[in-house]
Amino acid sequence: MPTVEGENLVVTGAVKGTLVPDGTAVCTTTTATLSGTIAAEKYSLIVTAPFAEVTGGTVDLPAQPPLDASIKLTGTRSREWVADSSRGSGRITVGMDLVSGSFDAKLVASDRTTVSVVGTWSCEPNVPPSST
Repeated sequence: MPTVEGENLVVTGAVKGTLVPDGTAVCTTTTATLSGTIAAEKYSLIVTAPFAEVTGGTVDLPAQPPLDASIKLTGTRSREWVADSSRGSGRITVGMDLVSGSFDAKLVASDRTTVSVVGTWSCEPNVPPSST
């Protein structure tokens, strides 16, 4: 998996703050995971964008079946806010390079609390080691 070189996440609503990365985030051509702390609590945000597997593109959430695009924010207190085909709304954009993108979404928890997330990611391409 390539490592994320640049990441940005700002959250408002039930959770407020800017992500302070706690190490290297990871991504593939269909997911980007940003982890760190927001207001002294650990969080992880996963953007799933299988539609971008080949050419990149944009999808609005809630995505229409059979598309399984989503954004999920999880905290250490077992709370989870989601925008997917069943709840929440927003947009995911993946660059044609398949290693960068952005998101802007309203995520909803099972207790109906909401958070708004806006952010970006940028990854190095996954280049196999050279054999010398």
